[in-house]
Amino acid sequence: MSSSHKSGHSIERIFRRIVGNILYYMPKKTARSIWFTKQHGYKMDFRNPKTLDEKLNWLLVYYIGSECAVYADKIGVREFVSEKGLGDLLPEVYGIWSHTKEIPLDELPDQFVLKCNHASGGMYYEIVRDKSAVDWPSVLNRLEKMLHTNYAKTHCEYHYGYITPRIYAEEFLDDGREERMTDYKVYCYYGKPHCIMTCTDRSRDLKKIFYDTDWNYLDYEKGASPEDAVVEKPKGLPVMLEAAAVLSQTFPFARVDFYDVAGKVYFGEITLTPTNCNIRHLNEKGQRILGDLLELEGIKAE
Repeated sequence: MSSSHKSGHSIERIFRRIVGNILYYMPKKTARSIWFTKQHGYKMDFRNPKTLDEKLNWLLVYYIGSECAVYADKIGVREFVSEKGLGDLLPEVYGIWSHTKEIPLDELPDQFVLKCNHASGGMYYEIVRDKSAVDWPSVLNRLEKMLHTNYAKTHCEYHYGYITPRIYAEEFLDDGREERMTDYKVYCYYGKPHCIMTCTDRSRDLKKIFYDTDWNYLDYEKGASPEDAVVEKPKGLPVMLEAAAVLSQTFPFARVDFYDVAGKVYFGEITLTPTNCNIRHLNEKGQRILGDLLELEGIKAE
């Protein structure tokens, strides 16, 4: 790792400590303003937000509350998906536990995914492709530590604080395309899908490309070009779009994620605050267009 990368990681760790020890206890608007300025390099105007990131931060301060925790809860959201008549899109769950010491590893299949339900990021899950080849003491120690991490406190995404941390084992999915599954992330506004962001090559060099609902390239991603739009239109796209519309119907904005395995669609997650409301990989055009679609007028602030 280069010295610049090491320096960047050190600064980020210091900032995380500041968030946990100071920002979280400040008024939401003050905390999110400091966070936004750190991420973007300018101070947003909460009275007149324009870009997608500005409006998402506005929603996090004034609209998203404890009642939104169930959608961020990776276990709790499954009931919501089932209630909407989409239970057939849910991957199978083999068990749910409060602590890693409760996990009956001998009873689990050779392939599965362990996930924490109360947070987001690579530290909070483990993809198991061969149970016998896993360094279980190390993995379980990490995941147990993550179960005791207050994600709301370290990220100022306050609704996560209302989730009871648990760990669960989920069905292993494989689309056969690469080491990691391709994600299809549908950006929706009050039940209307606008675009799909694909995430590929996660295990090597993550690539993010945007497509419209007819699978035409959209110039929303920094550094991307039409030549990068090489992901084939998934067979299950109509199912994804229909499901995303149903699941996002009551939200001014929601990103609904899916996987596609030979045309069989699986639900991934719903997020109301993608990338902590700071989607810095979007270019100016993407921020503007996606921000214009997010109407804040008429939304009752908490």
